[in-house]
Amino acid sequence: MGAARAVTLVCTLLLMHFLVAEAKIRVTTVKSTVFISAETSKFGLGIEGVAPDQNGVVYAVGFSGDGTSGIGTVANATGAVEQKLLLKDQTASLSFNGLRFLPLSPALSPYFELRGLAAEVKTHQVFYMLKSKRDGRTRGSVFCRNDSMIQPNDIAVAPKLGAIYMSGGAYGNVKTVVGQGDLWMCKAKDSFYQTSRDDLGPIPATRLGVLGLTNGIEVSPDEKFLYITESFHEFGEPKSNVIWRFDIDQNTGDVDVTKKTLLVDFQKLDGSGYVDLDGIRCDKDGNLFVTKNGRQGEVVKISPSGKLLLRIKLTGVFETTNLDFGGPDGKSLFISGKCVANPDLGCVDVWTEPKPALEVKECHELESRWEVSSLFL
Repeated sequence: MGAARAVTLVCTLLLMHFLVAEAKIRVTTVKSTVFISAETSKFGLGIEGVAPDQNGVVYAVGFSGDGTSGIGTVANATGAVEQKLLLKDQTASLSFNGLRFLPLSPALSPYFELRGLAAEVKTHQVFYMLKSKRDGRTRGSVFCRNDSMIQPNDIAVAPKLGAIYMSGGAYGNVKTVVGQGDLWMCKAKDSFYQTSRDDLGPIPATRLGVLGLTNGIEVSPDEKFLYITESFHEFGEPKSNVIWRFDIDQNTGDVDVTKKTLLVDFQKLDGSGYVDLDGIRCDKDGNLFVTKNGRQGEVVKISPSGKLLLRIKLTGVFETTNLDFGGPDGKSLFISGKCVANPDLGCVDVWTEPKPALEVKECHELESRWEVSSLFL
């Protein structure tokens, strides 16, 4: 081999190494818009559980600023700000967290205009809410309960299967061990689209398994997969945060926690394993939107294969707690957390797909695991 050819080959190898090992993946970064500000907020610092009903009206926990015993609206069906009380525990003995709404079946729709669930931490239950068409009052009862639940923290729903799944974590421990987080399921007799009036009583709660601290939880749009966040703390601080994916049995709704697939490890993804994850939600395409509960408010969009697709930098919110899509077309992402301007209050940001000209691009260098020599095998 001539000297010139050898130099050319070496240069080619070095260039390929640079292109592969130092490849820059362009990840779009956008900014949210303040929706409910500290000046107008009727929510306290415990704001949580953002969720839409079947009409696109968005609700959250923490209404009236007195802890987490009240649930109120964030936005009406047109997508405009509206803060009205839906339900309040007058005794303040209940503490709500995650929030979801179920479809109204043909048997229920003549009598009720709203059907929802709230994770209730103090009494280890999922709280059932039904708003009457007759008098407009929202009444509560037990949907499912088990005193062995650690919390529950948040709820995911598989409406066709008639199943809900709950996360929970014991966050007061200095060092996390397996068993301080859990995963539960409550399975109804029928699909939630077919619920009868005789099927409104409490149903059994089944523990599917134990993990580290579990928090954000979601079911894929096709109801084939369950996603759940898991974190481990050391010296009271988070040291790892991941999202697991589980197959959902299409006959029983069961999940085998021993057969889990790692969707994303945030320490390996972008070095943010030290930031706890909170609420997660899927869009219609199955992408996950994940809240990062840190000092700098952020939401990230993760593909079904675990790739980072988007960063949303939050304008009026930090220590982000939860999020969901709502509004008239279901495309507006409402995001809750503490107000930047007043940490004693809860605020909401909103984000919708911006025009390309308004996007801000951010380069993130990802270190490749490939060896250059493997390209020539």
